[in-house]
Amino acid sequence: MSDTSSTLSISTFAHGANRSRDRGPQFHDRNADIEKLIPSYDRKRLVSISSRLFTNMGVVKAAILQKADFSIGEAWLPTYTGPSDMLDGKAIATFLRKVWFPSCDVRGGIHNWHKLLELTSIAIDRDGDAFWLMVKGADNFPRIQQIPSHRVDSCGYGDKVDKGPWKGLRIRDGIIYWPGGRPAAYRIITGDAMNEYEDFPASDVIHIFDPIYQEQGRGLPSTTHGIEDLKHCLASTDDERIRQMIISRLHLIEFNEKGGPDENDPMVSLSETPIGDEDGPKIMVEEAQGGKVYLKAGTGARIEQVKHESPGEIWQSFQNRMKRSFLAGMPWPNSWVWEGSGQGTHERVEVMKGRRAIKQRQRTIEYAAARVIAWAYSVFHYDLKRVPLLDHPLSWSFTKPPRPTVDDGREASAQRDDWRAGLANTDEILEAKGMTEDEFYERRALGVARRKVIARRVSEEVSAESGYKIIVEDREMAMLTPNEMQQAAPAKTNPEEDPNDQEEDEE
Repeated sequence: MSDTSSTLSISTFAHGANRSRDRGPQFHDRNADIEKLIPSYDRKRLVSISSRLFTNMGVVKAAILQKADFSIGEAWLPTYTGPSDMLDGKAIATFLRKVWFPSCDVRGGIHNWHKLLELTSIAIDRDGDAFWLMVKGADNFPRIQQIPSHRVDSCGYGDKVDKGPWKGLRIRDGIIYWPGGRPAAYRIITGDAMNEYEDFPASDVIHIFDPIYQEQGRGLPSTTHGIEDLKHCLASTDDERIRQMIISRLHLIEFNEKGGPDENDPMVSLSETPIGDEDGPKIMVEEAQGGKVYLKAGTGARIEQVKHESPGEIWQSFQNRMKRSFLAGMPWPNSWVWEGSGQGTHERVEVMKGRRAIKQRQRTIEYAAARVIAWAYSVFHYDLKRVPLLDHPLSWSFTKPPRPTVDDGREASAQRDDWRAGLANTDEILEAKGMTEDEFYERRALGVARRKVIARRVSEEVSAESGYKIIVEDREMAMLTPNEMQQAAPAKTNPEEDPNDQEEDEE
């Protein structure tokens, strides 16, 4: 086979490489970096539309909020995982929870640690990326200032930095790069006019996003793939809403030769002037007990009732198709937001898909959380001298919220069976419940200790009041198994009994 025929056969087999206009829409060859394929002004447009869809479209908002809720929840408490100085690590973790978490955001109030992580997850999906600026107050207390995505921008000063410590370096979408491609600084727009800026070193900024291209420098909204579908879906919904409003105001349609109401009828009041072409048939409207009746001349006398025949299955199918496409590319389970199939196997697949999406988001958030915890610890130790020195200051992990399940009871039973068979460890089961093994045992031991203290105190108080010696045993406070009973003492032999009878009983 010649080279020409070989090329032709390959081109015919791979339809996507066919260049014939007879085979549908054709696209220009654009083999370039993503920052050139989606330039800065296009990315800003995508972010703007995505934010508007999030504000006005329930499916988009629900999917993004659900992802943030399942990924963050009430967990994300730090745990020191260094191989040494565990007591100091636990003390510092407690200090961070009680002292730093409530006031880690510069705005204070409800903007605590969990709200910071939740808003960050929302921004990643809605805007494409989020930025944390690490700052210290007048008292050197470390805090985080959240920077919206649109506040990181080149501010129209070209693609080269013209002054300052990073003069001559390349700047793209507000990020200043070293020659090797590593971020050197971030340009943050200040002021209400959005025409002033300040450059901050990359060591002071945490940039959080989910890259999907190797060369990608800024994040893209998770709605990017479905923006066109969602725009058409929203437009269709608006049109259908107008249709429903019109139909809901129509009760009856009367056809008569006159084309108008009976003017002698005292129940008739004209509310509008005749409309239509001067030479054509006239249409008049009369009020009739809150509704409106439209009258048309020259069509014979009859009355018809308005039928609500829309939206129908075609419209609903269109909406399902558009929203499924968006949720599949996000990715997020369709049944959690829009419509479920009702089939157990499919719902389990949806749960697994949601778990994977949550796990991926948690990995992204964990990078930022670990970095900012290490920074806050360093400030509290070196600047404020409020916490001891750790041998491994970067060894931190975080608790995770309980993962979603189809059947909590069935999954818990399966986990217990795996644990008994040695197929699962305690830490794996506890991770699904949103806690670490150390945290579980500490809480368990604390609960047991409190139970024993209360039992001892109540025993002593009641004994003093009643004059009897009362002892509340621990097994009476909590029985781990239903058969945990005190063993009875062996029965003593009565000497007056006939030994022969005892032997017969023993036989």
